[in-house]
Amino acid sequence: MRRIVAGLLLTGLLAGALAAPAQVTTDEGASILLFPRVVVGPEEILWLNIDHRGGFLLSQIDGSLTVDDLYALSGMGRMETAKILAELLEAGVIEMT
Repeated sequence: MRRIVAGLLLTGLLAGALAAPAQVTTDEGASILLFPRVVVGPEEILWLNIDHRGGFLLSQIDGSLTVDDLYALSGMGRMETAKILAELLEAGVIEMT
């Protein structure tokens, strides 16, 4: 089930990278902003195979920034940022709340 939800969020992140803001719409039509948060400990992060861009992005995720905030501060394009977030989400390093 977690993989299905992650897949749906991945699709939404990548598709939404070209539009603003990054949000999910409920069946009732309400919008929900996405707040990524890290769900693994620092000792696990050390063993991840991520490059400097992913490491920088991961270091900015504190649960209070939205995906749109991360797009703005990453210094990368929206699509590249969304791809890194999608990879972190799929790997179980972050979750979206």
